Amino acid sequence: MKKFGSITIVISILHFLEDATLVALGRFTELNFLTLLVGTVIFGALIAWLARQEKIKNWLSTD
Repeated sequence: MKKFGSITIVISILHFLEDATLVALGRFTELNFLTLLVGTVIFGALIAWLARQEKIKNWLSTD
């Protein structure tokens, strides 16, 4: 349960940075919806890939 807070903070920060980047890109460029959707999917894939890494699995499984 100790790591729940750490995980929550990390995911929240990453999600905030993703949203801030998408807002900035959408505001200052002519990106269409498809480009933003692809960026969101890539972000989700990155988080999923990180969750599958052995070091992270070991870190999550220890208390």
